Amino acid sequence: MQGSPGANPTWRALAREAGIGAEHIAIGMTALGKADFSHEWRYSQAFFALSVGFERTAKLELVVDYTLNSNGQFPPPRMVRAYGHDLRTLFGRVQDIAVRRGLAKAGKGLPSTPIHNAIVDVLSDFADNVTRYYNLDFLTGATSGKNVADPISDWFRRVIDPILAMHYAKRTKERDRERAQIQEVLLGPYTLIRAHDEIGNPITSVSKAAEHAFATRFAIPYTRLYVGQLARFLAQVIDELSDAARSARLDVIPVFSDFYRVFLTQDRFFRELKTWTIF
Repeated sequence: MQGSPGANPTWRALAREAGIGAEHIAIGMTALGKADFSHEWRYSQAFFALSVGFERTAKLELVVDYTLNSNGQFPPPRMVRAYGHDLRTLFGRVQDIAVRRGLAKAGKGLPSTPIHNAIVDVLSDFADNVTRYYNLDFLTGATSGKNVADPISDWFRRVIDPILAMHYAKRTKERDRERAQIQEVLLGPYTLIRAHDEIGNPITSVSKAAEHAFATRFAIPYTRLYVGQLARFLAQVIDELSDAARSARLDVIPVFSDFYRVFLTQDRFFRELKTWTIF
C-alpha cells in the first residue's frame, strides 16, 4: 500500500476504511469457495464479510463523491447513517455515481442480472439484521409467524440453483451422477449418511451426498464470478473517484486502487483464483 502523506488523520481514516471494505470482500469471496453442506458455517462467514465489505465500500464512495461535489467538504453524519445497512439502496446510489461520471455508459455500470440482484437481496437482508441472527431467532421463537427466510437456504435457492440451471451442462451433470453412483457401489454398503443439504432436504446415501457435493463444487467458481463482478463494479467506481480527486488536487483522498486493484481483473480470475486478499 502507498505511504501516508504525513500524518493527516483524514487521509488515514479514508485509507483505513478502504482497507476494511476491500479486505472484507476478499475474505467473503474466499469463504464462498469453501462453503458446502458439510461446512454450512462457511456461508455465514461469507455473508458477514461480504455484507460488511460491500456496505463500507459503498458508503466510502458516497462520502468521497459528496466531497468532490462540495469543494472538499465532507458530508454530515446523518447522510451516511441514513442508509443503515440497506445494500440494495447503497448499490443503487453507487450506480447513480457511475451514471453521472460516465462509467455506466462505458460498460462499467452495476451488473443487474437476476443472479446479481439475488446476491444483493440476500446480503442486504443479512446486513440489515433481517436474517443475520436467524439461528438464534429461530431458537428463541423470534421468527415464529414471520416470513423470515433462512439466509443459507435463501442463498442456495436464489443464487446457487439459478447458477446450476444456467451453467451446469447436462453432460457434466450426467457424468457427476455416474461418479456418484460409483461411490455408492464402493462405499455405500459400509457407510451411514445422516445429513441435509443447504435447503434442509435429507441426504441419506453416499450417492446423494456425492452428487450434491459435485454440483456445489461446480457452482463455486461461478458464484465467486458473480460476486466478483459486483466487487469489480465498486472497485471501478472508487478508482474513478480517486482519479477525480487527484485531478481536483484533493491530496487528502488516497489512491484507492492500491486497495481495490485485486478486483479490477478479468472474469476468468474470479472463477480460477480461490484465495483472495488485497495484500
